[in-house]
Amino acid sequence: MVLDDYSRFIPCWDKLNERQRSIINENITIRKFMSNESVIIHSAKKDGMIFVLEGNLRVYIASAAGREMTLLNIRSGSVFCIMTVDKAKAKDVIPGLQATEKSVMAYIPRAALEAVAFEVPDMAEFIFDAAADMAQAIINSNAFYFFNTLRGCVAKLIAESCEPGKDSVKITHEEIANSLATTRVVISRELEMLAEMGFIETHRGRIRILDRDGLDSFARRQ
Repeated sequence: MVLDDYSRFIPCWDKLNERQRSIINENITIRKFMSNESVIIHSAKKDGMIFVLEGNLRVYIASAAGREMTLLNIRSGSVFCIMTVDKAKAKDVIPGLQATEKSVMAYIPRAALEAVAFEVPDMAEFIFDAAADMAQAIINSNAFYFFNTLRGCVAKLIAESCEPGKDSVKITHEEIANSLATTRVVISRELEMLAEMGFIETHRGRIRILDRDGLDSFARRQ
């Protein structure tokens, strides 16, 4: 695969000349991941951008006790900046990356991006906008989880995990618990309550949504 196959990820691609396109093509790394596989960047520096070509990557933080909380889901067609990793101090929290399904990602290191951005203002704007969008998405997600009830957070997670046009999502109690920094036991109780309210129906490793509008409305008002 060459970059021309996924130039839709870089809006200003048609404004780059052949030399600038070559800089990116020659420095790009494409990798495939299985579901639940950790995403590790094998390079001296980890300060570039990740383009999700297929699937979904989960950005999360984990405690020493093993608790996890999802910060962001990067779905197919989205971009994630990891430019903070190499600037982290001793006490800074480093997020982890995990594929939640079969996924394909492309990684472009900062040096290659800079070489082009210094020459093409639209490329620099694209990088800044991508970083801003990512930061805002993390703020929005954490604001919701901080200011709303756990039950509302569970409802929101289920609703957002279900693909358009489908009425069920393949997700386990443990995966929900990992996303919300709680335990499987607590999530099981919250799912039982949502089922009693008529919003969902739980099955082994899968949750069926019975009332999508009701679930969305409940999540928003919690």
